[in-house]
Amino acid sequence: MATVKQLAELVAGKIVGDESVEILQVASADDVRPGEITFAVSKRYLDMVRESPAAAVIVDAFADDLSIPQIIVSNPKMAAIQIAAHFAPESPIEPGAMQGAYIDPSAKVHPSATVAAGAFVGADAVLGPKSVLMPGCAVMENAVVGEKCVFHPNVVIGSRCVVGDRVIIHAGTVIGADGFGYFPVGDMQMKIPQLGIVEIGNDVEIGANSCVDRATVGRTTIGDGAKIDNLVQIAHNCHVGKNCILVSKVGLAGSVRLGDNCVVGARAGITDNTTIGAKSMIAGMSGVSADLPPGSKVGGLPAVNHLQWKRGLAAQKRLPGLLKQVDRLEKRIAELEDALKKSGD
Repeated sequence: MATVKQLAELVAGKIVGDESVEILQVASADDVRPGEITFAVSKRYLDMVRESPAAAVIVDAFADDLSIPQIIVSNPKMAAIQIAAHFAPESPIEPGAMQGAYIDPSAKVHPSATVAAGAFVGADAVLGPKSVLMPGCAVMENAVVGEKCVFHPNVVIGSRCVVGDRVIIHAGTVIGADGFGYFPVGDMQMKIPQLGIVEIGNDVEIGANSCVDRATVGRTTIGDGAKIDNLVQIAHNCHVGKNCILVSKVGLAGSVRLGDNCVVGARAGITDNTTIGAKSMIAGMSGVSADLPPGSKVGGLPAVNHLQWKRGLAAQKRLPGLLKQVDRLEKRIAELEDALKKSGD
């Protein structure tokens, strides 16, 4: 719990109204309850706030028809995120190895790290300060995990893979599985040894049940600040740049290179050995099969410039009417041809 005054100080905001009102939590305007603070970023949100039981609101300009306390800031959404972080519960997990955890005698686990029951730390692995392995996690031999990382249940960090600081990985994700590498020999597929590693930078977050495959040789890399959603597949030898966003069910084939600050929409796929320039945006369900220069905005299958793609989508809606019009024109042409033929006779 916190007062409006305390929250305003947290976000460097100006208060209009009763600063002593106590706030239990932050919520969106369409789901706010008594005792909670919300935020308004548009007239539509303000209209919802007027009809809600909110105890206070964060706004970018004073609304004279609201009777509840207002915290005025330049960016209400950012302020709401800061306040949400204030209300976020701290982890109850205590440092140390819990009963049922296994830590190889040669592993280097910092005393402030946590290894929960059922977690595994292999030979010569490193687990940094204040990092947390929840039940079922495995950090395999010679893997290195930095400080303040949180791995949710059943995360696997493969042998020799490297994870930076403040990395969050959600349940069921596998880092460092073998890449999908085979060589045809007659009617059979011979497995190519996957000798490389995965290297993940700092401040990365990876969603549940995603996979980042180790390189065939060398490294598969995820740059600092990248955010990867659930159910994403990143194949061997890919390089994901800093601060990239990959939304659910994205698939990167082998040796794809994403520049910094790229955004790839849900269910989009990129074919192998393709380079995507920095700050490019790929719409959901697109298929990219050719290199893209920096700042590209594409969509569709195959992916094309987003304006061309949108025009194509608009044209598709007109197709049924155009087909009927073509049928009418064909009939009319046939009638005119018959008439001309008869007049010629």
